[in-house]
Amino acid sequence: MSRTKKTLIGLVAASLLVVAFPVSALAQTEEQRPRAEVTDEARHDRLERAKRYVTNQIERRLGTIDRLTGKVTSARFVTDDHEASLLRDYAAAIAILIAGLDSVAAVETMEELREVAPAIFEDTLVYALLSPKTHAVVASDAVVGVSDHFTEIAARLQDALDRLAEAGIDIADAQADLDVAVDLVAEAEAAGGGVAETVIGLQPGNEYKEPLAEARATLRRTKSLLRDARGLTKGVIRFIRSVAVDQGGET
Repeated sequence: MSRTKKTLIGLVAASLLVVAFPVSALAQTEEQRPRAEVTDEARHDRLERAKRYVTNQIERRLGTIDRLTGKVTSARFVTDDHEASLLRDYAAAIAILIAGLDSVAAVETMEELREVAPAIFEDTLVYALLSPKTHAVVASDAVVGVSDHFTEIAARLQDALDRLAEAGIDIADAQADLDVAVDLVAEAEAAGGGVAETVIGLQPGNEYKEPLAEARATLRRTKSLLRDARGLTKGVIRFIRSVAVDQGGET
């Protein structure tokens, strides 16, 4: 073999060695990386994702309590005692949730997180108890407020019907509708007006599912009663107005 050919072969072999070396060296470095180091990183990433999830759930509940606070403080018919009781519940839940944020931030293992996280949510029950209890109290107090308001309206309607009767107008149907409406509202108040007291004292750790279910069922029935009473009352009002128009003046 000529010297020129030997030189060319040598150069090609050297260049292949140079190109191949970084790849083989990199593979060797990766292979030599301790398996425990890779596992620790994966475990850390998993823990951080879990902590972010729990933190987001806590912050979500804090936002819900903020909205519940606005609902209660702006509600037209909520009593002062019920408002104060609910606000105390909110303050207690907020304290637990904020402390929970610190506890979650401090955990260093999944085992710790599994122990810390459930207690935060079980001690507050924002969605299972606090929120439905709030809605039930607000609705129950509204039933009482609406019933009181209806009593005033019914008294004025009755006065108008009495004057129509004195004028010789047949008010039999309108009177019957008003009487039924009055009975419906009284039934609604008797049922729905007491719901607030049955749920206001419910706390995490107590049996709350059955009382809340009963409260929801009662309030649904109460809503139906008030809706029927409203329809009858509108009919009475239309009758009085139509008579006033026929008579050419206000009655």
